[in-house]
Parts: sequence; C-alpha cells; structure tokens
Amino acid sequence: WPDGQAMPTTSSLNWTAGKTIANAVTVKVGTDDKVSVRNAAGETHVLFDVVGYYDDDSGTGGGLTPLTPKRIIDSRAATQVGPYATKWGPGTTRDVTVTGGSTTVPSGADSVVLNVTVTGGTAGSFLTIWPDGESQPTASSINFSAGQTIPNAVTTKVGVGGDVKIFNGAGSANVIVDVVGYFDQGSGSAFRPLPSPVRIQDSRAGSKVGAYGTPWGAGTDRDVQVTGSLAAIPDSAVAALLNVTAVAPSAG
Repeated sequence: WPDGQAMPTTSSLNWTAGKTIANAVTVKVGTDDKVSVRNAAGETHVLFDVVGYYDDDSGTGGGLTPLTPKRIIDSRAATQVGPYATKWGPGTTRDVTVTGGSTTVPSGADSVVLNVTVTGGTAGSFLTIWPDGESQPTASSINFSAGQTIPNAVTTKVGVGGDVKIFNGAGSANVIVDVVGYFDQGSGSAFRPLPSPVRIQDSRAGSKVGAYGTPWGAGTDRDVQVTGSLAAIPDSAVAALLNVTAVAPSAG
C-alpha cells in the first residue's frame, strides 16, 4: 500500500508454505516515492519487478480501453484457440500475436492487458512474458506447481509485429491467454488510483462487507457493485482495477 497511508485490510498476495507464486499489483506511490509491504506470518523472500507506471502527464502514455475478455490462445488440443495445440515444453519460447485480426486489439496499440492461465503443468515452473524484439527479462509473470491451474493478470508492452513472447522454464504446461484490454497513445481512459485499497466485498459471515455474507455456490453468478460510495469509484468509471481473493473453497 502507499507509504504514509494506514495499512488496509486488503491482501495483495496469498500463499501456502513452500509455494512460489506471483500476482500483479497496482499501487499508488506513497511518501518519498515508496510503497509499504507487510508479511503476516512466517518468513518469505519477496521479488519486485516493475512493468509500468501511470502518470498525470497525458503526453507520456496511453489510456486504457477495457474489453470483454477475448480468448486468443488455448494450447489444449481439445479446445484449441490460436496456432498452438501442444504444451509449452521445458525452455520453450513461443510468439503470440496480441493485436489485429480477431484479438479485438487494434494494430499499433502500445500495450495489452492479458489474463494468462497455466494448466496441466508436469513440474513446478514459471512463465515469462515480454515484448517481441526485446531481450528476455529475469521477471516471472506467473509461477505454478505441477498439476496446478492458476491465472495471473499480465500487462505487457506490444512488441515487433504485434507479438509478445511467452517462455516456460521447466516441464510442460498448457497456456491460455485472454486479452482484457489495451493501452494506446491518445485514446482510452486515464487511470485514477485510490489513496489506499478499499474492500467492497467479503462474503465471510464474520467479516462481511458488501451485499453477500455466504459463499458463492457451484455455478453461482452474483453481481457486485464496484462504483459508488463504498468503493469510492464514481459512477462514470468505465473499468475497475480489482484484487479478487478466493478463501476456503470446497473444491477446485
């Protein structure tokens, strides 16, 4: 959370002992250009990779255009989307086109916001995602254990030919990519950070916030109000940046 503000109740990242896991976190910059990080229990190493920033100067970046999620890659043969119908192997890098065609992202977009899911991994590993034409960074975009299905939000600059590269470190794993928005110079909506994260829904009865105080059941759809007084987001907003946490599920 921003340095100089009170610590919020929000969790930015949850894990179990021994697990390596990543999450995308957008945070307002606080006092002395710092953010504060608190660990609740045990000991853990923490790695930070900065992937971008928001600025009030309209000339330095693009605005966000949110999209209805659109699947552009599914490497599972039975549900294939895009050019790959096999798993990413160990040490494998593949190019994924994220603009033009059926992606719903216009050619020339500066960067894209992706929901990337890994499933069916044969070993603990990680994916790294970066713009085509650039050197591979040391950052991991998503970490996973063998057999785990796990997503992460990934914002990446668009590379040469409208492509990004996706690298898998070890074992073999299926990769699913959904595009959920893009940034482009001179268009889209500006990002407005809140002073500190605000919890707008907690379905646990003992700490209920928002409309629901019971778990989501199997196949349940519920509407969550994301604008208004509780969320501190104006009704005019066209998109919301959320941290969503599932707690104590009864099934995968």
